[in-house]
Order: sequence, then C-alpha cells, then structure tokens
Amino acid sequence: MKFSVIGPSKSVLNELKDLWKHKLSERRVKPKIISKAYYDAFEKYIKTFREAAPSTTPIASFEKISIEALANVKFKDDNSPTNKSCLSFLIESNNKRLLYLSDCDVGVVTSWLDDLGLTSIKVDVVKISHHGSKNNTSLELLNRIVCQKYLISTNGNSHGHPDLEVLARISIVNKDSGAEIFMNYEIEHIPSWFTNELKTSYPNIKLSMNSCEIDL
Repeated sequence: MKFSVIGPSKSVLNELKDLWKHKLSERRVKPKIISKAYYDAFEKYIKTFREAAPSTTPIASFEKISIEALANVKFKDDNSPTNKSCLSFLIESNNKRLLYLSDCDVGVVTSWLDDLGLTSIKVDVVKISHHGSKNNTSLELLNRIVCQKYLISTNGNSHGHPDLEVLARISIVNKDSGAEIFMNYEIEHIPSWFTNELKTSYPNIKLSMNSCEIDL
C-alpha cells in the first residue's frame, strides 16, 4: 500500500502555527511544556468553533432551481487555516486508487497536480472534501479528477452538508460518463425537485444514501 501526501504544505502549517500562537497570546499562555493551561486554552479555542456552528442550517442555495444553475454558482475557496492544514493523500493498493481529500481546500489539490505535471488524475474513488461543502469542491477541480465514485461523509445536521452545489457540480462533470455519489447517512433535506431532475435529466448519475460499504 502506498500513501502519497497531497497536503498540507509547510507554508500552510506555519500559518496555522502563527494563528495558534496568537490565540495563546490572547489568553496569556506562554508554555515551555504542554501544561494544563496550554491544554485548556486549546479546548476553549476549539469550543468557539462548536458554539458558532448552528445545529441546523438550510442546505445550499435555494434561489437556484436547476442543477446547471447550482453547478455554476460562483466558487469561493475555503481559506480557513484549520481546514487548509488537514492531511490529504492518495492511497494506492491492489491496482486501486483512493483520493482522500479530508477538509482541504481546492488550491492544495490543484497545486499538487501542477507540481506533478498532471492535467488530470484517474482514481477509483474520491472522498469529497469537507463533508461536501460548496467552498471546497469546484468545477475546475472536478474536471481534473477522472472518477466515477464519490464519497461524502456527513449526517447533514450541523451545516446542511452536502451543499447542493457540490452534488450539482459532480453531476454536470459526469453527465455523460456517469457517476455514483455515496453518502453514509440518509439526508432528508435534499429537495425533491433536485432528485427528480437527476432522474430525468441526469440518468447516469446515481445518488445513494445510507451507504456504509462500497465495492471497488
């Protein structure tokens, strides 16, 4: 089994390191070792993210009422230092390839492909970044990944993920070649018009929920 690290880059880790030092300074924590104060400061910092996140939020852009319109919503890249510093990698084993994108941003993956001199990469399955957030998966990125199986890990309760834009982008890119989108929970708030349009206009796209095992 071979693991090829995609990200994070050293510069991204340094950015996160500087942010963390700033947060420690705000709390007047100057540790020489990992003390209880250091640990408590970290827990309080993480807790602010949890408290800021609503228990439920509407899923994606309800102003757009077609898959094509959703797919072409202007992309805004996720610039969160914590998400950009997530570990992402390519796994290769038994002639199968899994692209695991964790919560990384688009720039991490496209820079990796550019550094390898690749215009595209063919894989057997992609774990979509950040639970299917619209700010982590662009049309540009999907057009550089040749794949027919997409995994999205989310229950949809915290931020309304997966965003409809991401499902639409996957559908547009694979309209002719076909693709399967697997989610490990039953996502109840995907509107019926979206699933109906998938069936009528994108018959090669299969949306499967509550899928916990996938054969490659």
